[in-house]
Amino acid sequence: MKKTVTSTYFKLGLLVSGIALLPGCGPLDWFKGQMNTPKTASTVKEEAIADGSEVIATIAGKPGMTSNKFEADYKNFVEKHPMGALFASMPGARKQIFKGLITQQLINKWAEDQNIEQTAEYQESLKQLIQWLNTSQFEKTLNIPKLSYSDLKRFYDDRKDLFGDVLISTGGVNAVGISFTNETAANEFLNRVKNKVAEFDKVAQEKGIKNQIKDFKLVTLQSTGIDPILQARILEISKTPSVELIKLPNNTFWVVKAHSKEAEKRRPYEEVKALVEQRAMQEEKAKAYEKAIDDLEKNYNLVINEEYFAKQDSQMQPMMQLPMQGDIDEMEQGQVDISLPEEKEVSFDQHPKAA
Repeated sequence: MKKTVTSTYFKLGLLVSGIALLPGCGPLDWFKGQMNTPKTASTVKEEAIADGSEVIATIAGKPGMTSNKFEADYKNFVEKHPMGALFASMPGARKQIFKGLITQQLINKWAEDQNIEQTAEYQESLKQLIQWLNTSQFEKTLNIPKLSYSDLKRFYDDRKDLFGDVLISTGGVNAVGISFTNETAANEFLNRVKNKVAEFDKVAQEKGIKNQIKDFKLVTLQSTGIDPILQARILEISKTPSVELIKLPNNTFWVVKAHSKEAEKRRPYEEVKALVEQRAMQEEKAKAYEKAIDDLEKNYNLVINEEYFAKQDSQMQPMMQLPMQGDIDEMEQGQVDISLPEEKEVSFDQHPKAA
């Protein structure tokens, strides 16, 4: 029993660390106050101190939390936190949530006493947080259209190549082959099996080269252990079953039997619709964001001095063509040979000695 209670309190302890970030809970309200007034943290007073209800906690001898303030924050937490209702049903939840709230009050008090809002680090963080909140609020105004089932299905079908994580198999060609070093021999074998694909193994047996048949199995874009040119040519085969002669740059001749093709396999839309919807909405949001920014540029008459950047680019060009410092150091140390190759006399009277 003790173990269960301890586990419950541990989970609640993890939870309450984020309570104060909810609307109406401590620091977020304080931060809003910072944005709306030039007052410093030391001048910010909690509404709970003056609401006239029972004081349930004091800090440094002064009211830190009243019953009205706690009940309002507790209700806010249960209603707005994704797991608020679940954790509220646990034994001792109210006390733990209260401890999370009052802990934040203690941290606020420490911040006031330390006057941390005057530090450069704090001001920089505050500036970044304000920018983040401004952007967050701006994004809430974006006109993002709702997508229908057919819209999402079309989005998936048109962008299947972008959904690599839903790919089951890239597809490919099931093939076997025999290599020849002589083109005449390769063509002779090809002519024997060209119109008799099913006799490929039989003809190889008759010629005593059946043991040279290499089974490539399913050749795909991800296949390894196969010459890349041979791999590409096999994947180009459109008709199966068929036999093809493939010549490689090293003068190797492959007679390849492609006996079947496999199309790429992807998870059906119904299995990935949540992922598709997420990515589709991200794209729609990006479009809406770009349009909204364009509108802002027009509404606020944004004018950019393009000559400034053109001048910067022109100044950067010569620097980009210079060798890097590491290359210069290697040249100075003689590690990089920048001399021209010596010209050698070639005598047409000289011949290699007989072995």
